[in-house]
Amino acid sequence: MKKNSLMIWILVLLLIVSVSTAQAQIGLRKGIKVGSNWANVSNVDVEDSESLQALTFGFSLELRVLNLLAVQADLLYSPKGVTVAGGDTKLNYFSVPVVLKKFFFPVGIHPYIFGGPEFSFLLSAKADGEDIKEYIKSGDTGIVIGGGIEFSLLGKSAYAEGRYLFGLSEVIESDLPFIEGAKNKVAQIYFGILF
Repeated sequence: MKKNSLMIWILVLLLIVSVSTAQAQIGLRKGIKVGSNWANVSNVDVEDSESLQALTFGFSLELRVLNLLAVQADLLYSPKGVTVAGGDTKLNYFSVPVVLKKFFFPVGIHPYIFGGPEFSFLLSAKADGEDIKEYIKSGDTGIVIGGGIEFSLLGKSAYAEGRYLFGLSEVIESDLPFIEGAKNKVAQIYFGILF
């Protein structure tokens, strides 16, 4: 099932690239982005837990389907997890959010909102330096919502945005009593450039 989901999203990304290449008038923009995650895990019944802050970065493909409407797919390195009593539990994911973006002004500065699903694939998992990947599910799904503002910077389109990820699936592979039902939740800020 997990391999099928990955193949479906790879095919979706290839379709987006193919359609936009064949019909350049629709408008495909590529970009890079960098930002910060403030991650936590829901239902953690441990005292002194707080958000784990980490660097996140990746690439974007934006397909403008109408003047003020676009579909955007990102390929992101996205650390998630939690800090508990001074120690970090860090879950490193390769994340693929696919969102629908609604822009608000056709000229000048462009505020926008967006939302859609995010699919993540576990790269590594460590708790205080020890490998815990065997206890963490290899895939994660969630819903991402957010907004931002796009503007011109040195002849390129730059943007700043904030987003929030609501995890839908449990991250723990086996039942551990103090983190039963744990799901990722992540606040993110990104800065990026589109070409």
